[in-house]
Amino acid sequence: MILALAESVGLDSQEVRDHLTAGTYSARLGSAHQEARALGVAGVPTFVVGPAQIVGAQAPEVFVSMLKRVAERGLA
Repeated sequence: MILALAESVGLDSQEVRDHLTAGTYSARLGSAHQEARALGVAGVPTFVVGPAQIVGAQAPEVFVSMLKRVAERGLA
């Protein structure tokens, strides 16, 4: 399935297979996973700006409100 998805967006499926087999990005993904856990991320997507988080797909107004609050408090 992941190879079909890769092909559907124009990637070379054999190259993707090679990277998956070799674990090319394993350390990078592990690091990102640890960082997300440290930030308390429990869902995808999660948007983090300073101490603020938005979990899940939200209306643009929610993001605008969060960004204004963070800017007002000088937390970014």
